[in-house]
Amino acid sequence: MNESRVTNLEPSRDSDGVFEWSIRPSVGRPGAMVFAVSTIIIMSSLIGVMGGDWIWGALSAVLLFLTSSRFFLTSRISITPDGIRAQFPLRTRFMAWDEIESIRHDQSAALIRMRKRRLRKAEFTVLFNETADQALESMVRFAPSGLVEAVPS
Repeated sequence: MNESRVTNLEPSRDSDGVFEWSIRPSVGRPGAMVFAVSTIIIMSSLIGVMGGDWIWGALSAVLLFLTSSRFFLTSRISITPDGIRAQFPLRTRFMAWDEIESIRHDQSAALIRMRKRRLRKAEFTVLFNETADQALESMVRFAPSGLVEAVPS
């Protein structure tokens, strides 16, 4: 059996210049992980006690975990000549370069602002790990001129 499959845990760049990486913010940050889990447990317990039934505590624990799923679970991001694809734990988004209004970044993350759609603008954050330089290089390479902007950290 040939094991030629690329693991998504390591950053990779293919022959077309497509750059992909995975990030899971909770890894390597045990203090933040303990704080997040403790907060979920404490808040869920309080809601269960105040609600008078353990089911409210369990439902709130699930809801709190889902709202923080990008912290606990792995996200995969790829930068291509067509745009940016972000596979978050609960959804996948693809943003074509012509739909992106601006990308503001520092060495830890990029805030991507979309053009106005249906009466509102959408924006989201893409986190970097040790891949920041390569990811930013790919963004500058593929994005239209002036789209990618550094901000002071």
